[in-house]
Amino acid sequence: MSINMVSIQSLLKDFQKAFYEDDFPAQLSIHQQIKSDPSHKPLLRDQAPMEYFKYKSDLKVVKRCKALLESKGWSTARESPTIKIESQGGGSNFLSKSTLLINSNVFEVMAVIAEFDLVTTW
Repeated sequence: MSINMVSIQSLLKDFQKAFYEDDFPAQLSIHQQIKSDPSHKPLLRDQAPMEYFKYKSDLKVVKRCKALLESKGWSTARESPTIKIESQGGGSNFLSKSTLLINSNVFEVMAVIAEFDLVTTW
């Protein structure tokens, strides 16, 4: 077994551990190590666990969301002391974002966000 194969397997095993421990800084650090060595790329196709592919997919979504949130051109649609709703674009490319004050504990708020797919049943 080559040094690269042993190295990538070790990194991926460490990545899986960090993934299940929700250790985001470790996941990012390992991902950067993997990316920094181009010889790892062909080995990833056969060796990378699904957790690594999920992380990479989620990272793309996070980067896209961050870019949208920080982008210029948002118009305020509604604003009150507890909520601000902004929009951008139109038609099939309509986006909205909200900033709001919620008088509740963080766990209740996160439960609603985690089950957002059930919003049509509320």
